[in-house]
Amino acid sequence: LKDTGVAGIKWVSMMTHQKPGLPTCGGNLLILTDGSTGQPYALMEASAITAMRTGGGHGVVAAKYLAKSGAATLAIVGCGEEGRAAAQSFLEQFPQLTALRLCDRDPQAMAELARLYADRADVVCCATPAQAAQGADILVMATTSRTPLIHYEDLSPGCLVVGLYTFFDLDGACAAQADKWILGSWSQDTLQVLENPGLKHYGLRKENVAADLGEVI
Repeated sequence: LKDTGVAGIKWVSMMTHQKPGLPTCGGNLLILTDGSTGQPYALMEASAITAMRTGGGHGVVAAKYLAKSGAATLAIVGCGEEGRAAAQSFLEQFPQLTALRLCDRDPQAMAELARLYADRADVVCCATPAQAAQGADILVMATTSRTPLIHYEDLSPGCLVVGLYTFFDLDGACAAQADKWILGSWSQDTLQVLENPGLKHYGLRKENVAADLGEVI
């Protein structure tokens, strides 16, 4: 950040096949240094920043340009740290959202998120991801599932799907049959999604991509 004289780096560990009980995304650290001397002056735990950037950052920006007019129902599958960040940011940025549908394999995490926003929206806790997607205008996928939890037929017409974790928790047909499939970034998502060996059987094709988010903005 040249205007502030600050340089920094954020270190994030993303473990594709994590050991049980440990976070898939962890070990997050942010180091800030003086831009004129190169001397470090801050070392911070960066999980909250990472969650806001992912769950509450580019997803909200995407919705600003891609969600349908009058969107009123937000669904979140995955009520962990990124799901909570998404709920906070979406409900703050889109006052017209009046319904919140939640799903998580951990009932306690889902109940806690429901409690936080019971006064802000009509909250429904759902037994399955497909149930959460019913009638959703915006669907945020905030899980680390390695298999699809949502299939194309689960989506309502006009629903904006915001996938936060590559594409593993979404059926490949969601991209192939969508009105428009927008990547977050051509450079990153070409490697992480289109050319990812683990997603080869999803049938994701570059010709199905309409643009990346930068081109939309």
